[in-house]
Amino acid sequence: MKKIAFNNKSYKGISGYEMELIDFIKDYHLFNINLIRKLSNWQTSRIKNILASLKKKGIITQLKKNSYTMSTSITENIFQISTAITNPSYVSFWTAMSYYGYTDQQLNTIQVISIKQHAKLKINNFIIEPLVYNPKRFYGYQKVRGIILAEKEKLLIDCLYKPEKAGGIEELKKCLKNMWDDIDQKKLIQYLLKFDNKSINSRLGCLLESLSIKARIISFLLKHLPKGYIKLNPAKNTIPKYDKKWRVIIND
Repeated sequence: MKKIAFNNKSYKGISGYEMELIDFIKDYHLFNINLIRKLSNWQTSRIKNILASLKKKGIITQLKKNSYTMSTSITENIFQISTAITNPSYVSFWTAMSYYGYTDQQLNTIQVISIKQHAKLKINNFIIEPLVYNPKRFYGYQKVRGIILAEKEKLLIDCLYKPEKAGGIEELKKCLKNMWDDIDQKKLIQYLLKFDNKSINSRLGCLLESLSIKARIISFLLKHLPKGYIKLNPAKNTIPKYDKKWRVIIND
């Protein structure tokens, strides 16, 4: 986050203590009473009073109990804020597809994966939407320009696991076509084995074939299919036809 020059010209009617507090926390996406106390060595009562004043003036925004951010930095740092407030977490699904440029959809919903339960949160025009994963499936992420994002291979797996979180099957097909040349198939196989969900293998094979993409991974996928049929779109119930090769119910 860029340093912001705070001065009396920027904020009229601001006190000396308020200026000091802003200076303490200006490099943090999120801050709370404990952090400010550590940085300032002030008493809790003083910190609470200053936070209440800054919040009333609109200089800071309270996200939830004892969690604040600078109001002017929300739009610029919404990804960092989203993962910080749902820590540990990373951005994935349709949001990450948009960030990487694999879809032209511009989203106000920031989808994150965490190993802890978090409530959906609205911040200005943004909605932070967390989804809980088993810790065994919480891997395959990296920091890109300060943002914790799913690696492209793990992003694909996440979207195949929950297609409805990627805009549905048709949107996922478009993203898959756009991203496939960037996928490390060896890493993808490793991540698929670690995720341990054969429905994803069926879904991926079916979609690759529908896009006429000939890939080395096809032979691996055919050897690791589920015993029964799975839905192409797990969120839909209609069953028009079957793909026997990939053991997929084509319902979207």
